[in-house]
Amino acid sequence: MKLQISGTGIVVTPELRRRIRRRVDFALGRFGNSIRTLSVRLKGEAGSRGGLDHQCEIHVETGVRSPFVVRDLQDDVESATALAVDKVQRALERQLPPRERSHHG
Repeated sequence: MKLQISGTGIVVTPELRRRIRRRVDFALGRFGNSIRTLSVRLKGEAGSRGGLDHQCEIHVETGVRSPFVVRDLQDDVESATALAVDKVQRALERQLPPRERSHHG
């Protein structure tokens, strides 16, 4: 799986990049080579109550189905990323045939 991580309005530090990769590997590693590309885009923007809202948008290409996108918006980037990755996991469980879901490699 090719993983790309970028940010707009958020500094993607090496530590943040490491934590995102760890989260992705933990949640999606069992899909093995079924995921061609996973592009994580983080965005910080002014929130409705004066704070900063953090959006995590993940573009997924599997080669089995059409590419898809999931998004989540939270008060902090870690929560937004975790919830978006969970959405990707559920989507892949629905879309991929059973043999593709349990492939390790």
